[in-house]
This record gives sequence, structure tokens and C-alpha cells, in this order.
Amino acid sequence: MMLERSSLYMHTLSHLRPAQIAGQLWMRARSLWRPWLRQQTSSAAHSERCHVTPGWFCPLLDTHQHSRIRHGYMTFINRTRHVQWPPIWQQSEAPMLWQYNQHYFDWLWSLEPEQAILVTEDWMDFAKRQPEHIAWDPYPTSLRLMNWCGVFLSMYNVQSTEKAFYEKLWLSIKEQADWLCYHLEYHLMGNHLLENAFALTLLGSLFRGEHGARWYRIGYTLLKRELSEQILTDGMHFERSPMYHLRVVYLSLLLAQQGRPEAKKHIKQLLPNMLDAMHKTAHPDGDIALLNDSAIGIYPGPQQLTQYAQALHIHTQPTTGVWSLPDAGYFGAHTKDGDAIICDAGPIGPDYIPGHAHGDIFSYELSLKGQRIIVDSGVFDYEDTEHRRYSRSTRAHNTVEVEHSDQCEFWGSFRVGRRARILGTTWSPEQTRFSLRASHDGYMRLQGKQVRHTRQFVWSGERSFRVHDQLSARASITAISRIHLHPSVFVQLLDEQTALLTTHKQTLRIEFFGHGTLDMTRDAQETQYFPQFSVSQPNTALRFRAEGTQLDMGYKITWES
Repeated sequence: MMLERSSLYMHTLSHLRPAQIAGQLWMRARSLWRPWLRQQTSSAAHSERCHVTPGWFCPLLDTHQHSRIRHGYMTFINRTRHVQWPPIWQQSEAPMLWQYNQHYFDWLWSLEPEQAILVTEDWMDFAKRQPEHIAWDPYPTSLRLMNWCGVFLSMYNVQSTEKAFYEKLWLSIKEQADWLCYHLEYHLMGNHLLENAFALTLLGSLFRGEHGARWYRIGYTLLKRELSEQILTDGMHFERSPMYHLRVVYLSLLLAQQGRPEAKKHIKQLLPNMLDAMHKTAHPDGDIALLNDSAIGIYPGPQQLTQYAQALHIHTQPTTGVWSLPDAGYFGAHTKDGDAIICDAGPIGPDYIPGHAHGDIFSYELSLKGQRIIVDSGVFDYEDTEHRRYSRSTRAHNTVEVEHSDQCEFWGSFRVGRRARILGTTWSPEQTRFSLRASHDGYMRLQGKQVRHTRQFVWSGERSFRVHDQLSARASITAISRIHLHPSVFVQLLDEQTALLTTHKQTLRIEFFGHGTLDMTRDAQETQYFPQFSVSQPNTALRFRAEGTQLDMGYKITWES
């Protein structure tokens, strides 16, 4: 066990960048510097005027939080807690993601001006007393600063109507922004560091004095560098999560509206591809595919962001036909009839930050007539729980699991040891059909087995979809191919290799081939559907089990017009 743990640490740490290791050391040592940093960031300064472009897009999805919050209840990630009013800011018994959400202040958009001011002043008093609290973590600090600016400087314009409060607000914004400059998340990088960069660039665009100039210089320098790496050539965010991609698109649109001229120009060059990638990884029902760490209802969705883009005169529209995001490794097709196939044949994510990756290589999602049929299991939480371990596992996805092992060594909540590599991709698109073939080496690490998995997808464009798997091993293996179905789908096994799926709109037939056995399960250890954080819905999964050293198997899905 000790040797196994050491191997996990070694294979995890070997992929980190030097900047991440240095950042980890700095974050651990910062307590020694905290008194000096507090002195540097809390010094008084004359307030700077804010320049806001009208029409700031409200990111709040639930506009009915007002009464619940006033009665002392807050709901984040679908979990409600009684926090009193003004809220108790110390909620250490709640999941970390819940605590973070409280300190993001997204919910501030739902409050009336007097209530928003009261609760913000209360938070300021709390933050002064609790300098070590997670409220000061760089990520919630970044979101909070942007939300405060949107609510108080755009929606309520307090610099004209509440001048005394504006002075307090300015001092707190300055302290937090200066603090953020010293605590950029180099230890994590990825979307966290990008969020820091967006926040400082936005603040530096809104405030045009000495302090704003410094924030802009630090933020925009970092933003340009991170965008050049984190936005792939095909427009997808490099962590390959459609959910976090929505966040990056929203922030980019916000900066395209509120940023300084050079930032606007740079962002507007990137946005067309980013919006295109957003549409490609969305379903006909208007919500995102649940690839990697993705959940519905966290950020404004494709339809809302499309409206925002159009308001900024940035043209974008949903994708129709066969498409590819070759850098991200996503391929598929959308039809005018509401059919969509989204296939994953790419890397799990950036080598040095695979925390939001799942064991979903060669998985896919299928919608027909606007209804989800075959689904990714989604994500329930970010804690180190059974739900978290399940949602990251290979068995939670529509692909092949070998020897009851995952394609990658997932451990903790966000860690990955040895990880699978894509060994080659052949993409053959036509106007309405495509063939996609690729291999991965995730199971080459299995001692004495050394398994290579090749999968081919064939979308006919004529109401059929074929999946063909070939597995080559040095010794006999057990392989299980799974298909996870939406909870609304009714399943009937017709014989040992055929299943009939029925929805209120559609009937599908799945015919398996190869030497193996077919069954179905509703066991929560084998299949659950997490469309949103903290939401678990029972569903059915089909399992085709085969054994041998050279396996040739798969299935064909057909449906009515």
C-alpha cells in the first residue's frame, strides 16, 4: 500500500510545472508574510472614479433568491442552509464549493440596493476580523470583486447615489485587488489563474487612476499569456469542460464590453471560435454536454451567452452538420431535427492540471429530437466522496472499462497519477456523416496485460450510429462496455444481444455484436445521473461483458424517423 501510494504521488508530481511547485511553497509560506502584506494592501487611498459601459450582463441564473436570502436561507449547488440575515459568513460545516459560492456574491444581483449595501458592509466587517478565512482565497476574491463592480457600479451606480458607501466600497475593492496581486493562483493555474487575470484586467479597465493602472498592467499581461495557452486553436478551453468553457466565454464577453480598447480588441479576435466551441458542445435542449467536470445550471448557458454576444454585435449561431474540435478532441454532428452526437476522443486535459478530468476517453452523448438519450453521468460534488470517485471513474461513462480499472489513476478529489494518451486519431467527415477512429494506452499500465483499446464511431446521418471496439492484450482480460441512459428512457432486453429503448418521442434498437453477454442494471454503484451538483437521479445502464486476449465487439443503434 505504501509503495502504491508513493507511485501515485510520483506520477502526479512529475507532471507539475515548476511554477506550480513554487506557487505551492509560496502559498504555504504566506502566513509568515501576512502582516507585511496586510500593511501593503490596506493603506488608505483616495477613491478612483469608475467608468462603466451600460448594459452589464447579469450572470445570476436564479432571480428569485431575494426573499429566501432575506429570510436567512441561501441555496448553492442545490443545497440550502439557514444562515440568518445578515448571513453568518462562517459556514465551515458546508462543502467547500458551497462556502466558495457564498463568498462569490453572485446572489448579490437579486437584492435591492439597501439590502445589498447592508450585507456587503457586514461582509467587510467580517473579513477584517477573519484574515485567514477562505473568503480571502484568490478564486472567490476574483469573483466577488467582479460581482461587486457589476452590482454597485453598473446596476446601482452607488458612486453617484451612495457616496459614503462608495468610499467604503473603494477601500475594500482596493484592499482585495492588491491582495489578489500578491496571491495569483500559480500553484493551481488553469481556470483559477485565468479567473484572477480576468478580475484584475476588468478592475483595471473600470478604474482609471494609479491603482487601476497597476491592476490592469498585472492582469492584462497575465491574461494575454494565459489565453494564448488556455484557449485552444479550435476555440475550446483547454481543461475540456463545457461548464468552465461557459464561464470563460462569459468573462470574455464581459471584457469585450467593459475592457480597455486593447483588451477589447484582443478578446474579440478570440470570441468567434470560443462561441463556436460552445455551440458544438451543447445539446439541442439548450444545455451543455456533461463532459468532464460539467453540471447544468452553474453558469449562464449557451442561449443566454448567444444573446449577450449578439448585443455586443458579435455574430454567433448554433452549429448544424458534422463538426470537429480537433485540438480538444471533441467530434460530432447536429441536425436540424434536434439530433446530436458528441464524441470524446481527446486528451483528458492539460498534463499539469487534469483536476477536472474524468475517465471518459471514447465516451459520447446522444440526443434525438431534442431529448437526451445516452448521457454522461455528470458530477455530484467536489468532495472526496463515493459520488466524486464514481463520477470520475471509467465505469460512469459510455466507454469500455478493462479489469475493473479506470483509464487513468484518479485519486483524491482532483488528482491524477498515470494517465491515458491518445495514440492516433483518424477523422473522416462528410456533410451529414462521419467516421472517427482512435486508440488509447490507458490500460497498458496493467501488469501482465498491457491492453490497447481502439474504438471507431460511425454516424451514418441516416438514423443509425455504430460503435466498434477492438482490445488487444497479452493475457486474458475482462472488458465491460457500458451505455448510460437518461432517466426518462425505458429499457427492455429482447434477447442476449439486443435492447429496445423507448421514450415519449422515440424508439431505438441497440444490437450488440461480439462474443459476450448483455445485461442491464439500475444499481447505484454502476449507474447514476448527476445533471446538476447535488442532484442524483436513478437511471439504467446497459452492460456488455466480454473476456479474452483479442476482443472484437460493439453495437449499432438505430431509430425511427
